[in-house]
Amino acid sequence: MPSDVTPAPAPPQEAPRKASRTRTLLMLIGGGFVLAFGGCALFVRTFTGEIASGPLPRIGAVTFVIGSLLFTIGVIWALVRGVRRLIAGK
Repeated sequence: MPSDVTPAPAPPQEAPRKASRTRTLLMLIGGGFVLAFGGCALFVRTFTGEIASGPLPRIGAVTFVIGSLLFTIGVIWALVRGVRRLIAGK
């Protein structure tokens, strides 16, 4: 005997939680450091002193610059956040 009753709709799912700011800052600082270190190592390892020594030294240099910028942004953001918390705590 078939049932004419339709099942109840599933309840709506909750929105995914956003990562905490501390976690985001740590990922930005740590990721920037690793990227800068890797880019520096690649650049130093493949640089031969010639301008046209291939694409790897350029990739290493660009990776180093991007990683350094990310690291610097993360540190500045963390300092600003810390100062704001210090001022708000007074």
